Amino acid sequence: MNILKLSVSGSNNPTNVSTVTFAKYLEVYFWMSDSCNISSVNQHLHECPGKVPPNHTNPQTSVLFTSRDNVTLVCSYLSYYPVLDVRWNFDSSENGVRMIITNDIDHTKYSGSSTQAPSLTIHAAELSDQGNYTCSMKNRYGWAEGSGIQINMLTDTSLCQCPCSQVKNGSSYTADELQVLLSSSLKKLEKELKVDKKLLSSYVSKHVSASDDRQSSRSLGIGGIVCLCLIAAAILGMDLMSIKRHTATAKGICLGRP
Repeated sequence: MNILKLSVSGSNNPTNVSTVTFAKYLEVYFWMSDSCNISSVNQHLHECPGKVPPNHTNPQTSVLFTSRDNVTLVCSYLSYYPVLDVRWNFDSSENGVRMIITNDIDHTKYSGSSTQAPSLTIHAAELSDQGNYTCSMKNRYGWAEGSGIQINMLTDTSLCQCPCSQVKNGSSYTADELQVLLSSSLKKLEKELKVDKKLLSSYVSKHVSASDDRQSSRSLGIGGIVCLCLIAAAILGMDLMSIKRHTATAKGICLGRP
């Protein structure tokens, strides 16, 4: 029985068969590397490096937007292994709080941030969306974080920034915008209206007449009461003696006795 024998060319590519001969045996060799396939948004390379996390490439550093705009932040990367997760970190300029934006977060506000569409779109962006956004991605060998993208809202400096203004590009200020515009005035007003509780009559009365259950305090209290009672008794005794003396004198005068 003849068995087909394949001779492979020097390129080690099994698709390049140099000769086909018949032989009495069949030798098949398989050699597999560590499944290096390239997953990239915008570029492909034809070589495999070591076991490394994705390589982030960020074409944006800052973005300006106007109120209610849809803002798209680009996230591109090169990974020699399948990307398993993509997320965005948002550091707010308003309160400094970090929020993690993933694919399962509110889709009415955000879209993207997934392995299929890593770029992030902020729908109807407002002043509260200002801050630093950073794209992170993960493959089997770890996480990689790109450089931050700072986004800021444009304001029309030709308009009077008056809190009572009802006109700004055809609409009134939003609550977030008013909070930023009036922040200094609100802090000043809050400081002026702040009440020192230690000056309140209720606080003073409560602490002046506060109960004290200590034995020493009770002893001092009893001693004070006894002293006051003795003083009052002495004064009363002196008054009684004085009244008795004056009564005897008045009786003697009435009887004609000196």
